[in-house]
Amino acid sequence: MCDDTALRADVVRTLPGFSLAAQFDVGCEVLVLFGPSGSGKSLTLQAIAGVDRPDGGSIVLDIDGDETVLFDSAAGIDVKPQQRRIGYVPQSLALFPHLTVQENITYGLRGQSKSERGEAAKRLLALMRLSDLQDRLPRQLSGGQRQRVALARALAVEPRLLLLDEPFTALDGPTRRALRHEVRRLHEERGVPVLLVTHDTDEAFALADRIAVIDAGRVLQIADRDGVFSRPVSRRVAELVGVENILPGVVRSVGSPGSSAGDVVINWGEMALLVREPRPTVADLTPGARVDLALGASQITVLKESDPVSSDSDGSENAGGEGGRANVIAVRAARIEMARDTIRMDLLPQGSAATPLRLEIPAYAYYRLGLDQREQFHVQLKPEWLHLMATNP
Repeated sequence: MCDDTALRADVVRTLPGFSLAAQFDVGCEVLVLFGPSGSGKSLTLQAIAGVDRPDGGSIVLDIDGDETVLFDSAAGIDVKPQQRRIGYVPQSLALFPHLTVQENITYGLRGQSKSERGEAAKRLLALMRLSDLQDRLPRQLSGGQRQRVALARALAVEPRLLLLDEPFTALDGPTRRALRHEVRRLHEERGVPVLLVTHDTDEAFALADRIAVIDAGRVLQIADRDGVFSRPVSRRVAELVGVENILPGVVRSVGSPGSSAGDVVINWGEMALLVREPRPTVADLTPGARVDLALGASQITVLKESDPVSSDSDGSENAGGEGGRANVIAVRAARIEMARDTIRMDLLPQGSAATPLRLEIPAYAYYRLGLDQREQFHVQLKPEWLHLMATNP
């Protein structure tokens, strides 16, 4: 249904105590607008849907070369919501309590004949598995069923873009997972680009082709899931997406004879960590520069008791040389949190003022490695998994 770019949004809005200036494109994809409450996510969707008028900027739909300007402050263009052919599901769902499921779905098709509305209703009721509920009122439905009605109503207008605002927040876990699958299926089968708002990291990771991280009215980073979760551009983005380990450090050296051009050694507390960072920004680093390192809790490797521990020429246990294990650290568990399938541990590096580490490990591995019996053990922070983020001086 769409090529590379389906929506170009430049939304400027000023409210008492808050300003929004969000710029991004949506392709033929599921783009998740991710950020904390009050960051401007819902306001952005309302502007695109046409239910809130921006103070400046432009909003352009471009589906298969058919470009439509929905809003342009300079040109004085502001297309009415009902003429935008955008499916919009707000947080409240906005179902009409006095209308049946079928009547809610076909409400936006009042300009069509009775037979056309009936055919559309039949198709969407089947698509969303609501055929047996067509005569019920919203109050007679479960939360998941109401969500499916709202989705069906948004799809009834054959939208060129689908906007979903925190669509699964009030649902239980199994229902949330089922409806996430439903959204992905609808996108893949119909080819409708989707812009979905959430502040839930699991939801963002499960649904997104790309993620736009927004905070305080500004888009901080747009990238695919791995780019955002594994390579955040800043400490703030890392904090927002829930990266568990953000380690402050200082550059000791950049590159060395016989090493990769992207090798950087970072002083982290009293320890030296090797970072294998191929990004061009490494060339801009100089000794003494302050940086942050990002590493997920599940990216820490726990060594077996039989595994050898390397030492570098300075006698430092953690900075292994070529052919050895780099970044091996002795730790002890300060706190253990048991979950059904995983164990989360706060680790204290030994003999250092370095920041504590957060480890998440499958429960079976925890017991197989004997961590329940080991007062101290070794972990490795693999150089290729540590991600460098420059900080302000």
